[in-house]
Amino acid sequence: MAVVSAHGLARQLNRLLPRVLPAPGRSRPAANDRILDAALVRFAESGVGGTTMAQLARDSGISREWLYRHFRNRDEIAIAVARREVERLIDGLAENVDANADLVATVADAFSFAVEFVRDHELLQQVIRNEPERFIALLQDDGGVVLATAVDVSVVYLRAISSLTNKQAVVIAETLVRLVVALTVAPNGRLDLGAPAELRRFARAVVAPLLAGAS
Repeated sequence: MAVVSAHGLARQLNRLLPRVLPAPGRSRPAANDRILDAALVRFAESGVGGTTMAQLARDSGISREWLYRHFRNRDEIAIAVARREVERLIDGLAENVDANADLVATVADAFSFAVEFVRDHELLQQVIRNEPERFIALLQDDGGVVLATAVDVSVVYLRAISSLTNKQAVVIAETLVRLVVALTVAPNGRLDLGAPAELRRFARAVVAPLLAGAS
């Protein structure tokens, strides 16, 4: 089965984002990236709730008036930051596809990439450490739409790189997404999954039987 290009796969996956993260209501010129870069750092240091528009303007090196021309409030900036970070994750997953690699290796590498991405993400880890109720609320909001969308993204990914049926892909995607969440919330256990090599061995041990059971 032909594997779609990284760009094509990323485009497919990004179509699912408006369910949980509305597209910015205004265009995002280059200046906005500077605002989002500064916001990512500030949110990671102080939390979303502990950040003001004045701080974000100062961190971005612009006036508050100019900041408000780009974003109406702090929550809109937080959504824009979250959307850009999810786009980064999706782009990374798409770039990770290798048409010459076997399916187990491809899915295991994608799983490992997702775990490392969320584990090393300073803002997400700050929220989990200091504002766990915000993280739990995110997972439970609107009947679990965030988790459902993550599964849907994974289903599109799996079907783009394999001949899995939709039903098979849903079962595998749901399992892997829930495992990523578990490793995000409770990373410590008997295995040293902080070591990249150990994480990849673990990923292969999980993915291989899942794919074998679907065949």
